[in-house]
Amino acid sequence: MKKTVILIAYGLFVTGILVILISVLMSHDWPVLSAFLRDVGLLLSAIMGGTILHEKVLRDEMAKQFIHELDRKLESKVPKLLDIDEKLQARVPKLSDIDEKLQARIPTLSDIDEKLLARVPKLSDIDEKLQARIPSTGEIATQTATRVHDLFSERPPGMTGIKLIAKTEHRRNFWRYYSWVNEQKAQELFFAGRSVLHRINADIWTRTGGYAEDILLRRLKEGSKITILFLDPRSDLLERLATEEGQQPDEMLEDIATSIGICFRLHGLLRNNLSTLPPTAELKIRIYDRVPYFAYHKQDSDVILGFYFLSEKGSSSAPYEIADDTTKTVFGGHFDRIFAMATGGSLLEFDGPRRRLHFDDFLNKSLREFLTRKLGDARSDALLNRRIEYAEAARPDTAAGDAVAT
Repeated sequence: MKKTVILIAYGLFVTGILVILISVLMSHDWPVLSAFLRDVGLLLSAIMGGTILHEKVLRDEMAKQFIHELDRKLESKVPKLLDIDEKLQARVPKLSDIDEKLQARIPTLSDIDEKLLARVPKLSDIDEKLQARIPSTGEIATQTATRVHDLFSERPPGMTGIKLIAKTEHRRNFWRYYSWVNEQKAQELFFAGRSVLHRINADIWTRTGGYAEDILLRRLKEGSKITILFLDPRSDLLERLATEEGQQPDEMLEDIATSIGICFRLHGLLRNNLSTLPPTAELKIRIYDRVPYFAYHKQDSDVILGFYFLSEKGSSSAPYEIADDTTKTVFGGHFDRIFAMATGGSLLEFDGPRRRLHFDDFLNKSLREFLTRKLGDARSDALLNRRIEYAEAARPDTAAGDAVAT
């Protein structure tokens, strides 16, 4: 707004000057009008020029007063250097005072030396204490020998690999095969061979007059986990394996037929006693079509092997024990893999946690029909259904055996 007013004032001043110039040009032709215009122009120019001059002088005076007043206020509020210096001198201690306080607080080297000497024990005292605590050479030797003896007594060096455990000509009637039969606590059992259930049944019959299926039922009632593998009688390996052991193929088929009959009767016992089986019990019986190479008998952490040698029946070889965990893993892994691949040969299984019992009737029927064709109706029926007290009574060479001999 103020800027607009100033522009108008300057405009009127210039206008007055122009009116005066016009009146001069018109003075010859229109003297009266020229005189009027001259007076108007002089008046307008004089008034506007005075107004502008007054405004400038007034503005300059006001600026001077404002600056003066501002300087006065600043001088009254901003302290002078002298005042600042006096206040700093009053507040900041002198170097001499600081030096005196530091000297009073920081101990001298002599004081430090005295305190250290008072606290640090002398070398003679240290030597005496060390001699009192460190035993003599004779005591160290005695303690070392005693400790080594104790360690060997607590943890004697273990055997590794495989070792012979029975100095007999064959594995039959070897006592360590039967500890699981008399055991009453839950165990983890794994039996694998060519016709393993047939051999277990022969052992139990010889020693107790009982049957394998009854013992297996009791062990399951006690919460054991049992895994059993035996050879599929339909395998094309059977004839070659029988020949290598000096057997007739029909003899090995009869052994496997006995194992299948035991599975069928064990299924009936489990079905009738299902409510008495604990959730911890597990049973897995499968047939396989792979080269077994050896018989496998596992009771918890104890593992016993029986090897198949050329022209010698499996039950005639000696038992060997696996002494270390690494070797146990290697040999156990062989039948673990065979078990995993034998999913189509799952004959009988019981899942304790799920209370599920499964018997493959189709597989059982297929095996029975095959055995009937190979052995004849009468012989296969006697072996599968135990029509005689003990099917191997006519086989004097197998009257006794071990749990995994075949």
